[in-house]
Amino acid sequence: LESRKEFFKKCSELLNKNGKLVIADWFKGFNASEEDIKRYIKPIEKGMLVSLWTSKDYIKILKENGLKIKYHKDISQNVKKTWEIGLDTIKKKEFWKLAMRNGKEFVHFLKAFDSMKKGFDSGVFKYEIMIFEK
Repeated sequence: LESRKEFFKKCSELLNKNGKLVIADWFKGFNASEEDIKRYIKPIEKGMLVSLWTSKDYIKILKENGLKIKYHKDISQNVKKTWEIGLDTIKKKEFWKLAMRNGKEFVHFLKAFDSMKKGFDSGVFKYEIMIFEK
């Protein structure tokens, strides 16, 4: 958490006046219940080795660092097919053999594709674009 806050503080400092910061990323839905987080978000975080924030968390930190939000859009429906393609791709035995040779983190990564699709399907996992300006 602190390293992420520090990162965005530094980004804000480095931007010139009217400079832009674009974030296109996966986010935890801000209306997710504890059950949703346990069922959908935790498996994604474990498999993808990430800690998901909501877009509101990002907006809050960037506003605290003097940036204004200029654009924000949830494009989850536009990228939803990504997970179906990913799941089809990882059906290949070669991926799983490679994963098993390279450790449990890689196996968890491949398993997380299913969690990501389920998260998107549930609406608890999002893909959003935000543009901030100094």
